[in-house]
Amino acid sequence: MDRLILAVDRRKFEDNIMGDWTEVIFENEKGKVTNDRKRSEKFEISEFERKILDRAPNLKTRKIIRSDLNEENGEWQLCNSLKKISSGGEAVVFEEIISGLKVAVRVACFDSALFTKEMEQNEFEWHLSKGDF
Repeated sequence: MDRLILAVDRRKFEDNIMGDWTEVIFENEKGKVTNDRKRSEKFEISEFERKILDRAPNLKTRKIIRSDLNEENGEWQLCNSLKKISSGGEAVVFEEIISGLKVAVRVACFDSALFTKEMEQNEFEWHLSKGDF
């Protein structure tokens, strides 16, 4: 359920005021968020939300409360070959040597499921950003 709440939380709504949504329900391939002022907005379900709902059908047609999001309190599980510089929250920084250049590599994860056995490698994409060095 946390992954679904986070997916809705990252969504862009037609009316920006809906960013303060308090509950969501999914039915008939659509989602509907409502806020404390009883305003609501419907939206098309994304492929990612659909995948979550397919894996957890008990969440379909059930009202999901945003405040039910569980606090993340796990630890990063790293293989021994990685030299960790720091970690906290949703990111970890490693020391890596790329083409003979020692660099710091920051891995930020907006969905911790990327680092679980629930996600298979072919289900996510890597994006590299090039900075001005």
